[in-house]
Amino acid sequence: MATNQQSLLRHWHMLQDIPRAPSKESVENICLRLKNLGYVVTVRTVQRDLQALREVFALEVDDRDKPFGWSWRRDAPSFSIPGVTIPEALTLKLVEQHLHHQLPPHTAHALRPHFAAAARTLATAGDALSSNAWLDKIRHIPSMLPLLPPVLDEASRDIVYEALMQDCQLMLSYRRRDATRAVTYPVVHPLAIAERAGVLYLICMFAEYTDIRMLALHRIVHAERRYESARTCPDFNLDAYIAAGHFGIVSGTPLMLHAIFSSTAGAHLYETPIHAEQTLERAENGSLVLRATVPNTQALRWWLLGFGASVEVLEPATLRSEMAETARLMVDAYH
Repeated sequence: MATNQQSLLRHWHMLQDIPRAPSKESVENICLRLKNLGYVVTVRTVQRDLQALREVFALEVDDRDKPFGWSWRRDAPSFSIPGVTIPEALTLKLVEQHLHHQLPPHTAHALRPHFAAAARTLATAGDALSSNAWLDKIRHIPSMLPLLPPVLDEASRDIVYEALMQDCQLMLSYRRRDATRAVTYPVVHPLAIAERAGVLYLICMFAEYTDIRMLALHRIVHAERRYESARTCPDFNLDAYIAAGHFGIVSGTPLMLHAIFSSTAGAHLYETPIHAEQTLERAENGSLVLRATVPNTQALRWWLLGFGASVEVLEPATLRSEMAETARLMVDAYH
């Protein structure tokens, strides 16, 4: 049974959907849209609601032809009640969950009232509403073992984001992973932000150097925005930088991978290729032979090692030797 709050929210959606005359909307269409939002209503319920709302709001019904059409009167004042519709609330909730650390600070701050309104809307709608229940029916599953994200200094993060948005230089105090004291980078030119496995990275250049560096945001212990304009890198393209394998920790130039997978281990490569121009052939014994040019990264090695004995690297010879040595060390470790 609908609560008073749910009924009020349903009426609010109905009033938002009704057009101004001479346009009109049928009861059947209003009912269908409410059902799409997850409200369990009948045409009779919608008719009764409209008649009740007509006593309070400037609504009119055109009963000259069937189906009858409802509209706001031409002379009706503008109808605007602050609130968030169910689809808007659902979208905002997903944005809050998955893009929280990817929003610029002023955007995140401006959206806080909307996030709160979305939470109220979904709470009022109730768990039975299909749009609300969607949040319990969809999940993002990471491709590797999920780890808790590192704790970062949000004030420093906001300063970095603001400098990136405004193309300003930064002064950063940064503590490397194994260091006990932070080092100071007096001039940092921010280029982009990327997230990998829950870790945020600042892609940047130092001082007058032209090589591109990556800094983990959670290792920034202090940040100050400088008001000088940051240098740009005309040849830098974020998508190309990622595709080149930099977030997999580059170990050299791209390599031609030639490997044999067991039928079970390699089957996913048909649907999710490692490269757009890979070749995957089935051998007489049922195994799958992969050939692809891929970035030479540590991530590639971790991926191959994850298959254990279900993959054999044939080429390049240097990578095959690395895999063999790692396997030998693993055997020694378990003796």
